[in-house]
Amino acid sequence: MGPVLVPVRGGALPRRREIGVSGAHPVLAVFGSTARLEPELARSLAPALREVLRSAAARGAVVVTGGTDAGVFRLLGAAAAALPTAPRLVGVAPAGRVRGQGAPDGDPDQADLEPHHDVAVLVPGDRWGDEVPTISALMSAVARRHPAVALLVGGGDVSRAEVREHLRRDRPVVVLAGSGRLADAIADGSAAQDDADLAALLAAGAVHVVDVGRPAQVRATLDRLLGSPPVHGVRGRLSALDALPRWHAPSAGSGRQLGADVAASYPALAEAIGQAERLIVPAMRECDATALREQNRHRWYVTLGLVGGLATTVLGAVQSWLDSAAWPGVAVATVGAATSGLLTVSRRQGSLDTYVAARTRAERLRSLYFEFLTAGPDVASRPDSATRLQEEVARRQYGQGSASRAADAPRDVAPAAGSGPEPRTADDAWRAQALDLYRTHRLDEQAAWYANRSRRFDAALRATVTTSAVLLVLAAFFGALGTADAGRRPLWAVCAAACGALAATLNTYEATAGFGRLARQYADTLAAVRLAEAHGMAAVGSDEDRPGALVALTEQILLGEVNAWSLVLRQADDGKDGNGRAGS
Repeated sequence: MGPVLVPVRGGALPRRREIGVSGAHPVLAVFGSTARLEPELARSLAPALREVLRSAAARGAVVVTGGTDAGVFRLLGAAAAALPTAPRLVGVAPAGRVRGQGAPDGDPDQADLEPHHDVAVLVPGDRWGDEVPTISALMSAVARRHPAVALLVGGGDVSRAEVREHLRRDRPVVVLAGSGRLADAIADGSAAQDDADLAALLAAGAVHVVDVGRPAQVRATLDRLLGSPPVHGVRGRLSALDALPRWHAPSAGSGRQLGADVAASYPALAEAIGQAERLIVPAMRECDATALREQNRHRWYVTLGLVGGLATTVLGAVQSWLDSAAWPGVAVATVGAATSGLLTVSRRQGSLDTYVAARTRAERLRSLYFEFLTAGPDVASRPDSATRLQEEVARRQYGQGSASRAADAPRDVAPAAGSGPEPRTADDAWRAQALDLYRTHRLDEQAAWYANRSRRFDAALRATVTTSAVLLVLAAFFGALGTADAGRRPLWAVCAAACGALAATLNTYEATAGFGRLARQYADTLAAVRLAEAHGMAAVGSDEDRPGALVALTEQILLGEVNAWSLVLRQADDGKDGNGRAGS
């Protein structure tokens, strides 16, 4: 069918509705080689471009390209057609170079439009490069306050002009080293040797060089530069609601820990990944499901207890106001008894203990997953590997001992997966891939999660504290009105009591959720993980690049964080009095 054609006049830009978008969006410009790609290069580029499209789609980004059916644009369009969810592809090309749109018949330099793009913007011009100003202006117009990022894949003279344009606009430029020509020249520093202007821009700009053979790292780099995925719903926008229960417990998922495409990027680890997915992930998902279910149940108990305490206080004030009516007293007695009974059931059922135990076991299994993958190049091919791994899975899933002590010390998975230490003559490909997998899919993903949770909990703390303070001011205001307006004093007294009770409930909610303590803990853990990465990589370099030192140090910190987190929740739960309010 082909893209929708949007011709524009000189200097003009297409309107958003013409390219099929509304509002502002992150923008990713992909540019580079338009020559025919060698089969080997195309095979190496395909996984990286799939991750590029997945990153853009997850963040609602618009992808802007040269739009022609050639080189990297053809490969990108084919990758988009193969994905179940792809971002919007907008091509921009000079009309005088596009076949059937102004290019002279028989011109060997004419090109067709790539058929899998959604929109093709045709700008005046008959030279390649005439589209660069429109691409740059379109990126700014669509992105506005959102990130605008450029990705260079190979490239020649026109791409060199695009690099200059993006760097002048202070846009981050991601360079795929190993994709050829200009990208490789920028990666090795030779591109700027005879180009002082480009050298200055490269030195001052945000240039991120990523190897084309590391698709996961390409995805992680773009995820970071394009920003967080869009937030939907009230709960996503208001972080203070994070500790409220849902009608139904969230799903733990049933897919792989590492997607099939991600696993394909690490062929030296393929056998170990397959074994870990088969033997570890099902047990981990089961623990995840139990943890999510019990967490949601515990949140229901806590929330209903807080609401019951609030209702009891407000009804008590109403009873004082309507002293001649019997129903407020009945309501106070009923709500108070129901709240006490609810808290008794909550403690007897032990949802919090079950949640903490299941979450701890799930994290121990997640740790085992990565320990196993980095235990050695032949870990999955040893004769008793599957049997020993199953034993270790069972021990971590059903291990004896209290959940609070489950993560006191890291456990070495090597004895469970095989025998003896990792050989010093480990395969170089395995070593490089094991390090890349661990740093990308364990360290970077966990660090991003800690950063996000710390940021949201800190925002939730500020929101609850601010709202509580406002309610206390309102309580004082209504109290003053009651003194000044004697005729309606009971009404103002009820309003003052309601605002004060609601402020106390919010304070209790914050303390029970542990927003402040968890925000600090996650920030501290993030710093510790990054410090461990630095120390671990130093140890790796001094020990024939083996990942064991990095893994052991990091897993000790991550499992220790789970132990500290469980103590925060238990202390918060133990601090509630009989009405569901935190004690002093």
